Amino acid sequence: MTAAAWPDAVPYQGPVDSIAFGPSYAAPLSSETESGPALPRPRPGPRSTEYPWQSRLLTRAQWDAFEAFARVTLRQGTLPFTMKVWRPEGCYVDRLCQIKDGLWQTDTSAAPRVRISFTRIVWNL
Repeated sequence: MTAAAWPDAVPYQGPVDSIAFGPSYAAPLSSETESGPALPRPRPGPRSTEYPWQSRLLTRAQWDAFEAFARVTLRQGTLPFTMKVWRPEGCYVDRLCQIKDGLWQTDTSAAPRVRISFTRIVWNL
C-alpha cells in the first residue's frame, strides 16, 4: 500500500518563521548494570523527527481540501502520507510523514482565512 500524497490544493510551505528542526533521532535507551556505568544503546526501529508544523493562511477552499484529506484519506489523521519537507541545505524533499496522535488545530482568528497546525512526524527512512 502506498502512502497518500499531501493535496496539491494545500500549500506545504509554512510561514518563514515557522520552520523548525528537531533532533534527528531519539535519545538512546540506557540499561542499568550491577556495577559500573549504565550501558547506552540506540533505539530500535526507524528514525523519526517530530516538530511543530503550521500552514500559511489558507482560503476556505484550501482548508476544505485539508479537512477532506485529513478526515477521509488519512482516516482521521492516523495514516502516514508523503509531503515535501524543508531540508537545511535549502530545498524541499519528499518524506513520509504523519500527524502526531491524529490531532490538528484550526485557527480562525484571521477570518475569513484559517491556519492549521499540528506536530508532524517525519520518518527519516
